[in-house]
Amino acid sequence: SSFDFTMQKRANRWYDPGYLEKLPEARYTMPSLKLGGSPLYFESVSILGSYNKKNTSTSTPDTNTSNPDTHFNRLDAENKISLPVKVAFINLAPFVGNRETFYDKDAYGQSAIRTIFFSGVDLSTKFYRLFDVKSNFLGMDLNGLRHVITPTIAYYYGHRPTVTKNNLRQVDDIDALTQSNYAAIALSNKLQTKRRGQSVDVVDFRISTTYNFRPVMDENLNKNGSSFSDFLLELKLLPYSWLRIDSDATYDHKEGYFKEVNNDLNFQFAEERSVGIGQRYERKGGKQVTLNLNWRLNPKWKFAIYERYQFADVPGLNKKGLREQQYSISRDMHCWVTELTFNDSKSEGQSIWVIFRLKAFPEMEFGFDQSYHKPESGHQANP
Repeated sequence: SSFDFTMQKRANRWYDPGYLEKLPEARYTMPSLKLGGSPLYFESVSILGSYNKKNTSTSTPDTNTSNPDTHFNRLDAENKISLPVKVAFINLAPFVGNRETFYDKDAYGQSAIRTIFFSGVDLSTKFYRLFDVKSNFLGMDLNGLRHVITPTIAYYYGHRPTVTKNNLRQVDDIDALTQSNYAAIALSNKLQTKRRGQSVDVVDFRISTTYNFRPVMDENLNKNGSSFSDFLLELKLLPYSWLRIDSDATYDHKEGYFKEVNNDLNFQFAEERSVGIGQRYERKGGKQVTLNLNWRLNPKWKFAIYERYQFADVPGLNKKGLREQQYSISRDMHCWVTELTFNDSKSEGQSIWVIFRLKAFPEMEFGFDQSYHKPESGHQANP
């Protein structure tokens, strides 16, 4: 099990609309635990926190009624019992559970307890076939091939909450939970080989979607019809140890077009020496190219460059041209790694920050951030 403690405080009221303060938040997570000699497994997640949601437009928070600040304390506990079994070639895991959430203040300033019962089942299986292929065609170093097909279906039903979201103050996804009745469907295809004695996914293609069942009531007790959501396609290619290709796309099957498409090429020349090129497409939105360079000069110094260029004008949002550039340099100071970064964004201005990392604990860092917004011709920015 694990325990996490988070303290998050905003220093400047004008920074980030709707910023959520956690003063503090404690989370306890218990992964699947077998209950004695029974075939049942129990898992639990509990979150206790004190939350402030502050809005930048609240210049006078005591009198502002259109966009007031929000504060409450909340205890959220989710408990689930599952029974994983194998029926023929199918892995089956039915489950039941409930979610209890206590609020010291609801939308009307009164204490409230919300209960959500949920149940469902996870189904998955795996088919594979081996191919005796040994080839160095185009230098791809193929030592046997294994084709793995993994279909999965996850059905979930969440009963209508005893307290609807309209009666709660909203700070995150927990407060917005509603009745749910859907099946998440996915199909994964992989081509695997061995390189230097290790299994490598040369091709990994995954398609997924969600089917929402009828009837599902919204907060106004209206019933929505059954339908599939957008299709998400993900493709990862590793033809060489030094080249990785990642693509993902969101396809709207109702309208018959792609909403978003992202493609990335990453060249890994050596450890901590890489170049990445990316392409971003959004229908009736931005069309961008990104460039990322990370390069270790010597054991002491390393630098990184990031560039983002927009090729099309987006009315009311972005103009074409260089939208963002960022430059970083880091120095190994034996026990510490110090990083200095300069960022220039057309939408947010210029920023400089310094980060100090303990080498023994790379995830622990102490950061200082200083921002300066340069005025532009015909443009007026917030202070």
